[in-house]
Amino acid sequence: MDRQMIPSPVVGFGLQDFEGKAVLYNLEKQLVVYLNDTAALIFRLCDSKRSVEEIVSLLVESYPGRSEQIGREVEDAVKWLADYRAIQCG
Repeated sequence: MDRQMIPSPVVGFGLQDFEGKAVLYNLEKQLVVYLNDTAALIFRLCDSKRSVEEIVSLLVESYPGRSEQIGREVEDAVKWLADYRAIQCG
């Protein structure tokens, strides 16, 4: 994955807490998906300003010693969110 890509949320998708769980939704597409905490955090960081690399760096600063794992988790989450068409990468 090109970590210089800048992911941004697709219009119509939102993220909300529901009974302590993160829920990704799109009312127009009638789509509701529960996200784990990692995927929810990464979706929130996909703000059209940060590159994938910047998201990885930010999380590595917060969770030192897990850089390889965090890099894979961010790439996997970005790919999954893009496959659901919840984000687009430019």
